[in-house]
Amino acid sequence: MADYAARLISQLIDNRDPKLLTISGLVQRDMATQLLENTYEFCAQHYEQTNEIPTLDTVTYEIPEFADVYTPNGDTPTYLVAKMKEQRGKNEVVRILERYVTDQEKFDSTPLQNFTGELIDELNRAKLSTSVRSSGVEMRTAKSAFQEEYSKRKAGTSSKRWPSKFPVIGDYHSGNMYAVFAKSGRGKSVITLEEGVHAAFEGANTLIWSLEMSTYEVLCRALSIISARFGATGRTRDDHNEGFDNLAMLGASLSESDEAALWDVFDHYMAQIPGRLVIKGADDPSLTSRTVDDLETDIIETGANFVVLDPIYLMDYEANTSKTAGGDVANTSKKLRRMIGRQQVVLLIVTQAEEDNTQNGEDVRTVAPPPRNAVKKSKAILEDSTLLIAFDSADDTARIEIGKGRNGGEGDSADLVFLPRYGLVYQLTDSEVFANAF
Repeated sequence: MADYAARLISQLIDNRDPKLLTISGLVQRDMATQLLENTYEFCAQHYEQTNEIPTLDTVTYEIPEFADVYTPNGDTPTYLVAKMKEQRGKNEVVRILERYVTDQEKFDSTPLQNFTGELIDELNRAKLSTSVRSSGVEMRTAKSAFQEEYSKRKAGTSSKRWPSKFPVIGDYHSGNMYAVFAKSGRGKSVITLEEGVHAAFEGANTLIWSLEMSTYEVLCRALSIISARFGATGRTRDDHNEGFDNLAMLGASLSESDEAALWDVFDHYMAQIPGRLVIKGADDPSLTSRTVDDLETDIIETGANFVVLDPIYLMDYEANTSKTAGGDVANTSKKLRRMIGRQQVVLLIVTQAEEDNTQNGEDVRTVAPPPRNAVKKSKAILEDSTLLIAFDSADDTARIEIGKGRNGGEGDSADLVFLPRYGLVYQLTDSEVFANAF
């Protein structure tokens, strides 16, 4: 590491290029030795005071020992920084592990979950603090990478764009957060699970983080949706395939013929789904911890690129450092945004809308998606989401309305048939809407 740092500082002095002081996120502690830290600090202070990088004569006059490590070279600066940060990161990992291994008292007195959680947090911080920062995309040289992604999107093979099941929503794009919100009990989880299953049928690796329902409950709903897709029951309703009865699966009371068809779905149809669908329900033992870091770990381990978080308000929130109302949710939302940008996944979250009680006591409730200012818990969710999807349902109908669209579409809405018990949730076509009006 000392050799790489010495070569970089030698380039800094030879080229007198101030950009090398901070290239790729370079900081003083990336230097391997106290001598190199002092030399880097001297160069930085000299530039701050004079607006010039000092000459070699000036440096060796002030720090004579640098003459022994001065190494003229033509290496690529970003390569040198990457090597410096890699070695510093490895040294940091060794330091952390040695401290945890030798602290017997802490090891004996701390519960395993807490001990490993703290260790993982420190290792993650070491990883992030020693990563090489990208300087962005230079437009003049971006043609090749842009053409490659453009062609994939045109061919429908991109892992960065996933079409919604509901045309009114459009496409989901990797690195973005999308939020579905509705009043309690209206079917938010149904809509997001439909989207997760649809993404798997489009080739995505979908991760469902269900913090409210058990794994078995989510499986039953997913099987209703999947069996409807494949027409496994042989039954139709209004020319649409009907899936297995979700309530009958929950109560283990399917008919013999449906039971046989259900096992056939597992044995034959599942392999036909282009992507993967991983479900982690509220009863999963590992979900005793529900932090953003835990979610990121599961994303990495499953290779997910489409993630459903249902709901965000049952996560373990980040600390409320601002000491303001909703500050914990805001910090969690901010950390989620950074995480999905880093992992390049679609994140579809569920949250609640404020209850206004306007229809309480009425015999017939009409479908009325909530306005965007009714997002509960924190307005940060509204601000951080690329698309805010309002939802409501009543009887066998539902409506989606775009409450906020960073790329347009705000105010667009669509009516749905809403029969989740049988895996039947779909957007009505214009002709179907017209026919239902008469």
